[in-house]
Amino acid sequence: MRKILVIFLVLFLSLLAGLIAASGSTIFVVAFAGMCGAVFLAFSPALLFGSMIVFSLAVTGVAEFYFFINQVNWVASLMGLALLVMALLTNLKSTQRQPLRVRPPLPSTTPLIVLYVLLLLLSSAMNQVPLVQLLIGVRYYLCYLGVYFALQSYANSDREQQLWVKMLLGFGLVQLPFCLHQAIFIAPKRAHSLQAVGEGVESIVGSFGGNQLGGGYTGEMAVFMLMASALAIALAPSLKRGRLLATVMCICALGCVGLAETKIVFVLTPVVMGIVLWEQIRASSRYMFGVLFGAASALGLIGAVYAWRFWTKGPGEFWHAFTYSFDPNFMVDRLHRGRVATLVHWWDHNVLHFDLLHSLLGYGMGASVEQSSILRAGNAVLLFGVGLDAHAASKLLWDGGLLGFGMLGLIILRSGWNAHRAVTMAGIPDFHRNVLKMARAAMFCFAAMLPYQVSIVGGAPMQFLFWFFVGYIEYWRAQARGN
Repeated sequence: MRKILVIFLVLFLSLLAGLIAASGSTIFVVAFAGMCGAVFLAFSPALLFGSMIVFSLAVTGVAEFYFFINQVNWVASLMGLALLVMALLTNLKSTQRQPLRVRPPLPSTTPLIVLYVLLLLLSSAMNQVPLVQLLIGVRYYLCYLGVYFALQSYANSDREQQLWVKMLLGFGLVQLPFCLHQAIFIAPKRAHSLQAVGEGVESIVGSFGGNQLGGGYTGEMAVFMLMASALAIALAPSLKRGRLLATVMCICALGCVGLAETKIVFVLTPVVMGIVLWEQIRASSRYMFGVLFGAASALGLIGAVYAWRFWTKGPGEFWHAFTYSFDPNFMVDRLHRGRVATLVHWWDHNVLHFDLLHSLLGYGMGASVEQSSILRAGNAVLLFGVGLDAHAASKLLWDGGLLGFGMLGLIILRSGWNAHRAVTMAGIPDFHRNVLKMARAAMFCFAAMLPYQVSIVGGAPMQFLFWFFVGYIEYWRAQARGN
């Protein structure tokens, strides 16, 4: 069977190579090269998984930001697709051999994910989306599911999972050098460019990518550094020199966030630290006050830096920095609406028009794509104008409707609850129990980012992180046993 599969794969790749060579398209050549690499790495699943971490958290962002190569995102997506195919093949091969297990006490997230995928496919079929748009939608919504299913199928040994987690910590430590370089060299260049959109500080993105003169993933970098700090604090008892690592990570996070102007950390920091350290806080009131003092000190330091660097016009500018996104009439520019205004725009053209189909199921995967090198625009953009993908909530509502958006919300809620319950159950090693404490806080971060940034359903770093933690929680849910 394996030989037949290899022969079929070689024939398929040969035919595809000929078609791509005839097309002369650069993006198709890059995508094909990435797919060949993913196929090669698929014969070593652990190497493929590790390579996808590197591509998602470093290569894609660096290629975008410094070399203006956006097509590398397709490579990361194809790696995720290869992980998904390998996971499906592994499950098909091992289904008959696995003995029945005792049913875990926590509900699985997999049925919700299957329903989420089916809703997106149904929406695309009902709206008869073009094939190219469907392919782009698959890249945004389905490829990174390979990370989730790989963690359930084969990338799930204790040694491998500890390695993946430590790699995340490593990427957190290297963000500060990137941010320093961008603050010293890129931000002044952007600030004095007539072609730049926004302030120079928006080019401080670490390795998370974006455009030097356009939009950058500043908020995503800040949220990742918050999660990396929380992870280091949670793992401090489980690692050699864990306290030193946690201290250094927190310093790196303060440096990165202080260089970039991002307000979401003021909302997330106290909640995330409270969730991560919940058991210790419940056990000791002194510990609770220590956590509150530490979070308040960090936010006070960042607030002072921001007041010195950015909010120099007094309290009015400070208030405006936190409230402008909630203005339903705010426009980023002549064509793009603010965060709340984008949701109002969707509501006005769907719910208020009693368009039941599009309110519930949206316009199909890729409908909100504003521009692409292989697609002029998504079908919803052609009907209602640009700016529909201002953040993940808006993008999901246009692409998958209330049902698609609600299903992703249920996935986040169930994952967070399962992580919270699993922390108190038996059968989980201390290292992974501590990671689960951070994973439940990560679910809160992802939920908060839905109306903030599009990256959970549109950017390689956050897409990988989201499905990694959802898959991590699901794996240890199955290992958890009631005390």
